[in-house]
Amino acid sequence: MTVRVFGTRKALRQAKKEFDKKAETIMRTSALATYADLVRTTPVDTGRARQSWTVSWDFPRIVDWGQGGAQGAQTLLPRGMTADIWFANGVEYIQPLNMGHSKQAPTRFIEQAIIRNIPGQTSSIDI
Repeated sequence: MTVRVFGTRKALRQAKKEFDKKAETIMRTSALATYADLVRTTPVDTGRARQSWTVSWDFPRIVDWGQGGAQGAQTLLPRGMTADIWFANGVEYIQPLNMGHSKQAPTRFIEQAIIRNIPGQTSSIDI
């Protein structure tokens, strides 16, 4: 005896669409939570480093608020899964801040924010 079930490919395509949509929502939510965490934990003297954070899909959007750059997050609109989420900061001293040159934030506060907010992200952080 054989049994053929019709419509399984269509059902699988629909399940994949729903899965991809949920996964993208999780990643977008996680990216925005990470962005907020980075802004909150960035050490403040003048506020320039804190205001220069951006988050974007696919490529870094590097700005320095003190040099006239736009502040804030690029809206991460739903548009299909992407390979990379970028967090960028254009101030020249963000790396020393991340390495502990300020007592206001722990060493590697950038990596810690990413690990806290992006599910399963414990490595593959390229700074």
